[in-house]
Amino acid sequence: MISVIIPTYNRYLELGELLECLDKQHERRFEVIIVNDNGQRIDDVIQPYRDCLDIRTIHLEQNYKHIYARNRGVAEARGDYILLCDDDDLLPKIMR
Repeated sequence: MISVIIPTYNRYLELGELLECLDKQHERRFEVIIVNDNGQRIDDVIQPYRDCLDIRTIHLEQNYKHIYARNRGVAEARGDYILLCDDDDLLPKIMR
């Protein structure tokens, strides 16, 4: 299994586009861990993908900056492999 780690801070449009890319992957042996770095609520962006993707969210209580959020996601990962994504990344159909 692959753990996809996505730290985010108030980038809703970009996060939605990345989740759309993940939803289009052929292989579904991955979990998505979104670390909200004390940004505004992201539930509205994530909700449409909850039924089709294995999504876990971590909400940080203060803005720790990008590297802490990423490391927190890695610490929570259950996968054999880690895929680090920024919230504005787009993925082609590569997970097969």
